[in-house]
Amino acid sequence: MEGLFIYRLFSISGQFGLLASALLFVIPSASAATVYKCEKQQKVIYSQQPCEADYKEHRVDYKFGVTTITDSDEANKDPIQKLLENRNLSQEEFIKQLEQEIFRLNQQNSYIDLVRDAELKKLERQHFWHKKEEDKIDYQQQVQYLNNYYDEQLRYNNKKLSLLLQHKEQALSNSD
Repeated sequence: MEGLFIYRLFSISGQFGLLASALLFVIPSASAATVYKCEKQQKVIYSQQPCEADYKEHRVDYKFGVTTITDSDEANKDPIQKLLENRNLSQEEFIKQLEQEIFRLNQQNSYIDLVRDAELKKLERQHFWHKKEEDKIDYQQQVQYLNNYYDEQLRYNNKKLSLLLQHKEQALSNSD
């Protein structure tokens, strides 16, 4: 009888343990999903806190069964700058990636125009339904702000586009 009692006690606690461990995996925890690999000379340290300044840092993220490792130096670089500095690509691959990036930026410019139009129409509808005379100045300021914001994004993208087009022309002239 005593053996049966102990068996039931362990089976209940065993079920509870399984349930508790299953809940630990279901409940997401930000600190458990991100680990930092800190390297200095031949020394490697894994930590849940970001590395000290004199260590080289790799961020290791685990989410949905996928592990992603990001080098802190590479994360801060502009993707276009990384593409232009990449010397491991053949001339054809380099031109192909330039064309893909140019296409992506053109699509982003179109998207920015669509979003701007939608925001301006939303603002216009709000202004129409309020119909206050003193609201006119505020409305004009908001339109000006939206136009400036989206114009700045377009200028930034167009600057990148012109840089990419120059590099593409240069790469094409070098390949001939």
